[in-house]
Amino acid sequence: MLAEVEKHKGILFSKLSNVATNNIKKKTWDGICTKMNSSNTHHKRSVEEIRKKWTTYMSSAKQKVSHNRREARKTGGGPPPEEISSMEDQVVGIIGDTPIDGIDGGIDTASFTETSMDLSMPSCSSSRRSSYSSADESEQSISGATNRATPTRNIITTASTMEDISTKQLVQIEKGRLNIDKERLQVEKDSLRLKEEKMGLLKERLEVEKERLRVEKDKLSVDRQRLQLEQAKEQLRLAQLGISLQIPENSDRASDHE
Repeated sequence: MLAEVEKHKGILFSKLSNVATNNIKKKTWDGICTKMNSSNTHHKRSVEEIRKKWTTYMSSAKQKVSHNRREARKTGGGPPPEEISSMEDQVVGIIGDTPIDGIDGGIDTASFTETSMDLSMPSCSSSRRSSYSSADESEQSISGATNRATPTRNIITTASTMEDISTKQLVQIEKGRLNIDKERLQVEKDSLRLKEEKMGLLKERLEVEKERLRVEKDKLSVDRQRLQLEQAKEQLRLAQLGISLQIPENSDRASDHE
């Protein structure tokens, strides 16, 4: 879960805007939930359970680092700083350089701003614990602060910078969607062109068929005229022989009808 949250923290924890909307954030959490459930077949978690788990991790790490920082500021003896687990250290790394905003049920920006410096501090080793007091001294001395490389350098990233990163990611997503739309339109154009070509072929085929029927009709007309001419010649020959032959009218009509 922590790896997925860190991968998408630019969207999850950026300020709400026209680009990073609640809907985009919700879809990102949904994607994290789907990926976690796909790798864990024994227990399926809901998006709300995952977000609550992340909030619990974040609150625990924040409280522990804040406590260690307060103890480091005290003079004299006192209880040793609480050990921070590797998981809590990873949580600190995620939220330490990310302005948190737009998490339902989480930590609002006002409370986070006050303690964001605490969340970015490292843990575990004695050298890191000693750096707490050194960091306090460097805050009182400008020259010392400029020469000291502390993890707080990571939290210089502002909300506007994170919004720029989120905007670039969303622009890339939008470009991909537009490319898919262009490809779909091209497929539709090709399909329409093929249909038009098919209609053109059918039209040409119909014209050829009409021409064939016209030729057949002309041929039948010529055959009928030839038959009539032969009948007239036969009647003339029979008349010369003194034979009279009458052709029934219905026979002519039948032939005309044919």
